[in-house]
Amino acid sequence: MDTRLIALWFTGLFGRGTRRAHELIEIFGSPAGVFSAGGEALRRCGVLREKEVRAVLAHDTREAELQYEAALREGCRLLTPEDEEYPDRLRHIYSPPAVLFVRGSLTPLAGRLSVAVVGTRRPDEYGLAVTTQLAGALAAAGVVVVSGMAVGTDQAAHRAAIQTEGVTIGVLGCGLDLDYPRGSRPLREMAVQNGALISEYPIGSPAHPGHFPMRNRIISGLADGVLVVRADEYSGSLITAGHALSQGRDVFAVPGRIDEELSRGVNKLIQQGAKPVMDVGDILEEYTARPEYRMSVQLSPEPVQLRPGSRPRRSVHAPSRQPDAPAVPQEPAREAARRQIPDYLSPGQAALLRLLGDTPERPDRLALRLDRPVPAVLSMLTELEIYGLIENHGPAGYTAR
Repeated sequence: MDTRLIALWFTGLFGRGTRRAHELIEIFGSPAGVFSAGGEALRRCGVLREKEVRAVLAHDTREAELQYEAALREGCRLLTPEDEEYPDRLRHIYSPPAVLFVRGSLTPLAGRLSVAVVGTRRPDEYGLAVTTQLAGALAAAGVVVVSGMAVGTDQAAHRAAIQTEGVTIGVLGCGLDLDYPRGSRPLREMAVQNGALISEYPIGSPAHPGHFPMRNRIISGLADGVLVVRADEYSGSLITAGHALSQGRDVFAVPGRIDEELSRGVNKLIQQGAKPVMDVGDILEEYTARPEYRMSVQLSPEPVQLRPGSRPRRSVHAPSRQPDAPAVPQEPAREAARRQIPDYLSPGQAALLRLLGDTPERPDRLALRLDRPVPAVLSMLTELEIYGLIENHGPAGYTAR
């Protein structure tokens, strides 16, 4: 049977980027290995419940076949890690996508420097100007620009790469057929002509909020480094930076004014070790000594161009500085003894889960208590949420389930 069809069957049963899917691939080598495994091996692996063993042994590929046919009708190719065009960088991240839906070409990723450019969906003029300058300069230097095709920073990065006739890769959190964000179809078609669009979600899949943290691991996984332009302290782009750290990628950030809401996230990244970026040379100098990367030019820095009299926006809604919070007890209201810590968690994930109880805890407070960078904590929170161990309450924070 076609390995692509088996990969679709596998993700339909076990999800995308989940711990269970990852463990099964570790044990059986591939979705095809799971598909062909016998009942005894499936039960002995210790990962599956009996009803899941029976679902595997049923080998029901009808839904996978419908997804495959829909993808072909939309002009998509399906790639698995066994395919030559499948990006090698993704093969080495935690829980790589078992199948990718692709329009365009991923060939330029091989042997070329790749940088993800991410930031807020509501950038000010300064953020858009910086994004356009840096993404355009990276693309002109032969760097592949990766982003998520979201409104704001992402789309500005894609446009800048296209305008300089560079290569750009858009990673979506929905099916490739959907016009999401609304009105982005023309830009997406240009991206296909200048690179590619990819998604691990089948044709017709809606843009569910839970898809985007998972999508972000692919954005950072495709890149050698992640550049965060403008972001508040709860921005999803910090999750991308957290994935980048766990994947061993470089993290860059454009510094901002200390009194601006959109600078809080990027300034914290710099405080925690991200390299500040004043011009494109600050990024390129990290890679020019590596012979495996091909870059066409070395660029001299140019100042960011704004309209006469303009300046970075100062948020009038930014909350005033809060007084120091009272000391937080080492254990939340729920006693740790009442909560079983799964043995499959990493030490960092286990320590983070122990801090969570019935009262929501914000990521920045958790980072302080763990003495870990906020992006790393955000990444672990995303993983714990995927495992179904915690609940996200938005700005209020996270609780244990």
